[in-house]
Amino acid sequence: MNFWKRGTPATAFVLASTIALAGCGSDDEGAGDGKFDLVAILPMSGALATFGQQSEASLLTGIEIINETSGGIDGREVELTVIDSTGDPAVGAANLQAYFADNDKPDAMFGGQYSFESLPYAPITTQNEVLSVVSSISPELDDQEKFPYTFQQTIPAATIVEVLVDYVEEQGYDDVAYIAVDDESGHSSIEAFEAAAEESGISVESDYIPADAVDATATLERLRATDPDALIMGAVGPAAATMLKSRTDIGWTDTPAIGDGSAFGANDLGKISEPQYWDNVVVQTGHYQVADSPMLSTPQFDRFLKTFKENYEIEVGMAGLACLYQDLITIKAAFELTDDHSAAGLAQALEDNGPDTIPESIEDVWFGTEGLGFSEESHANQVWGPDTFSFVPAQAGVDGMVKMNP
Repeated sequence: MNFWKRGTPATAFVLASTIALAGCGSDDEGAGDGKFDLVAILPMSGALATFGQQSEASLLTGIEIINETSGGIDGREVELTVIDSTGDPAVGAANLQAYFADNDKPDAMFGGQYSFESLPYAPITTQNEVLSVVSSISPELDDQEKFPYTFQQTIPAATIVEVLVDYVEEQGYDDVAYIAVDDESGHSSIEAFEAAAEESGISVESDYIPADAVDATATLERLRATDPDALIMGAVGPAAATMLKSRTDIGWTDTPAIGDGSAFGANDLGKISEPQYWDNVVVQTGHYQVADSPMLSTPQFDRFLKTFKENYEIEVGMAGLACLYQDLITIKAAFELTDDHSAAGLAQALEDNGPDTIPESIEDVWFGTEGLGFSEESHANQVWGPDTFSFVPAQAGVDGMVKMNP
């Protein structure tokens, strides 16, 4: 297994395992050295490595900003340890268990980027009583009895699906096909869409491809045989590129295609694909990825983008980068809302803050929604609304962002 511990983007070294029991760390100090210990589990290798590495870069950018502007979190400079999940939830869960067995309990965690990973990690972070903020959209994670210390700082799946169904209705599509990756995220996205579409009288044919598929022509041919009005695609990284290329290869570009907001919208198509494969494709995109949207037209975002570009190339859509940054700032808010830094105390503080409020302690570093989005009823961000989405023509991103009219 691989662990990396990092302070700022300029420093990096391999973390040697220490002999310690999980849970031995103080609730107020990470590893007893005055640092704030943040652990992130990310796909640093495998098919999703680009997304994992960019997510690490986003966290490190945020850490650099808050360490310089406010001394980190609760007066302690943040140090990041990254656990490589390899994009395989079984491997990731084993590596996460090993980390907790061999190290002091961290102050907080980023507990997963995608639903297929976040779900198996949540029981582990819950058992170890660590606050975990994730970018997963899975509604199963918003179960406060099972996962009382897990918070989802991203657009809820229900909102994404609601907007997508509304768009399909507005376009007059009665029958659609949906292709997604054969994992928990892909299945949950299609199942949620099918349920909502049924209520609207929309017929859905669905099928899946492996995350590492290099050819989707057979799957797409099966879907084309159902004669749908439109094709919906759900994938990030290489699988998304495979879908686009295979669709063109079989000559199916006359049927409109929609990249969903659950997965496809996180891609920077210019980094993974080529324009000849984008004909008649639109992408469901959150406004945190649309250039000049109100969410990104702030000094806080400008500082994030400038700091990121000083250290890294942007290889994915801004959606992924923004989410990881917001996860970090959410953790900062929790620790500075209360003196009770137990997992239960931190969770209570985020609930008590209310969904529509940005705490004063993070106002100068926060960009995005007008509130953290949490309440006693839900640990998933409820502030995101349908008006935070657009459907934009497929295009290459500029600094990870797209334009409404490229």
